[in-house]
Amino acid sequence: MKKYHFVIFILTLFATGATAQQPQWLNPQPFGSDVNDIEFFDSLRGIQVGAFGDLAYTTDGGITWQKTPAGTNHNLFDIEITGNNTAMAASDTMLIHTTDGGATWSELAVLPGYAFFDLDMVNASAGFALVRADTTELYYQLAKTIDAGESWEILNHQFIRAGKIAFPD
Repeated sequence: MKKYHFVIFILTLFATGATAQQPQWLNPQPFGSDVNDIEFFDSLRGIQVGAFGDLAYTTDGGITWQKTPAGTNHNLFDIEITGNNTAMAASDTMLIHTTDGGATWSELAVLPGYAFFDLDMVNASAGFALVRADTTELYYQLAKTIDAGESWEILNHQFIRAGKIAFPD
């Protein structure tokens, strides 16, 4: 009797193993890598950025995400929504932007010798960024734009230890 139960047990293991589903990546879709920031234009349209230049947009409130080329394979750290269909994303090599809700992206600015990490625009033209010269350091400098991100000026050459900036709109 014990042999009979053992044989049924072994057959059950093989049967369930043969029909088991393969692992499937569920979240964060569609990358499978780190997501560094998610921002929404409205309740349906949003953008997410992550490691290795991963960038995607949604038009259904985040139920599905469409991966889109960022124009870089470097890390993307932060998104700043700047208008109804416009946004910027900070990379460790450049600033990129979209004018069509995130479907396409292009280079907006490069700050030679610095990497962008955090953005905060106070209006359509003026804003600030945390930048640093060495991506392994924990100290940042503050940069400012007055032309919608096309050019940037380092405001001070003192290092600050911060990971996020925010200014009232």
